[in-house]
Amino acid sequence: MENRVLNVKHNAKPQTKQIPGQDKVSPKAVTEARYLLENFELAKEKRFHFERITAEGPFGVTFKMRMWEKPSLTLEMKPVRRFVMKMSLNEKGRENISREIEFLRGAIPYI
Repeated sequence: MENRVLNVKHNAKPQTKQIPGQDKVSPKAVTEARYLLENFELAKEKRFHFERITAEGPFGVTFKMRMWEKPSLTLEMKPVRRFVMKMSLNEKGRENISREIEFLRGAIPYI
């Protein structure tokens, strides 16, 4: 009996961690969030912290992020910056984000 219980525990799939905000978006958006988190883990990136999925639109998904500044030589508290990261889910989304980037750089005049 005890052996059977151990086998069940051993063969059970590990539970995937719930991402904040995932209950309000599509599975594709959750997949993109997991991809982002995995890349931060692989790069051993400690300055950026994923907070939650904030929204999903027809072309992409938006994440709320946090970034700590690099520590200084003094023992002062590191400032925290919060920002939003957008990720496209299709070609139209990539086009929209590219246009936004160009606009923010000043390459596209405001009409």
